[in-house]
Amino acid sequence: ARQGYREVGGLSLTPLYAEPVLAASGFAGAQAVFTDSSGATWSVARVRPGDASSIPAAYAAEPVWQELSAPIRQLSRHRLLVARASARDDGRLSAGAAVRASMGAAHTGWEGAPGPFEVVDGTVSGGDRRGLVVAGRSLALRGAARALGAGLATELFGLAVGARVRCLVLGGELLGMTAREGAIHVPDDLGGVWWPGLDRVTRSWVGALPEGVGAPRPGDGVGASGPSQVREVVGRWCQRVLDAGPSVLASPALERDRAWAVAAGAPFAARLLGGMEAATHQGSRRFDGTWEADAPALLVAWLAASQY
Repeated sequence: ARQGYREVGGLSLTPLYAEPVLAASGFAGAQAVFTDSSGATWSVARVRPGDASSIPAAYAAEPVWQELSAPIRQLSRHRLLVARASARDDGRLSAGAAVRASMGAAHTGWEGAPGPFEVVDGTVSGGDRRGLVVAGRSLALRGAARALGAGLATELFGLAVGARVRCLVLGGELLGMTAREGAIHVPDDLGGVWWPGLDRVTRSWVGALPEGVGAPRPGDGVGASGPSQVREVVGRWCQRVLDAGPSVLASPALERDRAWAVAAGAPFAARLLGGMEAATHQGSRRFDGTWEADAPALLVAWLAASQY
């Protein structure tokens, strides 16, 4: 049943995290969760009928409150003062016209995060498509974040062994991450904090990796270096694009396989793989600021690789 809203008055809120919403009922969007001085949690959201393709706009372009004109991407990185607020029993704040809201200081790293939230601060020792290992703990991605390609990011961050990060965790699940020291750098325009599934990670987020990491490894799922094995590697990447979408091409494993192809005497195959990755960067900004990829460019690059 649809929940009603009750008046809660004025609130001073500190951001905890933001996450994608991808419901089996056919609704999609993004939400940000905050806490107040008592440790209670409150949330704001932009959710509507749709699929994963509607999440970027809900996160980065659509304002929650018309008066403030700030999307969840900004709200989730700043303290908020909210007046005339009303909320459901689960803490979801109304986006009604009567609400008055303003943004304050930027996110500072989850000082005083209430239980049952945890802050895990330590060095990275590994990572894969399922999550990241920090301070000896396996921090799993949530389902919606994983469905939106966040596993490619944790796979990349997992290569930065020894980098120090700080993570917000709930029930063993990774909700957000900031970089402290080492190879990982979260861009300044994100306030230095990464929200899994919402912020697209590229190779530029990680600097020089420890020696030997990402280098070609004989027998590492590739086998011998004959023509049939090269075709198998290229075909595998074409299938990955079909299965998981173009975001899979941001994986550091692609660069590793390109280097392997060159070492195997197949530079043309390496160029085809690189061409698919390069095509993901072609496109333009829509009027609302969201990125629109050049789908024909990727299609041409994919077709060329599929014929190898």
